[in-house]
Amino acid sequence: MQPLYRLEKEKFSPPELRHPQPETRMDNVLGGYCVVEPIASYLANLKNIMGNLMLILIMTIKVVKSFKVLIAILKETTKKINEQNMQKFKVYLMRQWMRSGRNP
Repeated sequence: MQPLYRLEKEKFSPPELRHPQPETRMDNVLGGYCVVEPIASYLANLKNIMGNLMLILIMTIKVVKSFKVLIAILKETTKKINEQNMQKFKVYLMRQWMRSGRNP
């Protein structure tokens, strides 16, 4: 039987964070691990909901075992957050453009 705290952690954590495999490598530009991309996407979306990236990273530290993986997750997460912010800014600019009576 598993300890209760472990069951709760599994119950409330996303599937990507439940069983990370830091030894499994992924051939990409980051040279990171297979867990980096899904965790970074999840954290970027969670940051939009919660608004506090530090709290989210503290939760991630408790799950991820390797410091290199943590740094890769941080880099990928900030990149995704910047992409999301740029997309929101583009939508905002387009709305302002349309309100001024001009066509796109």
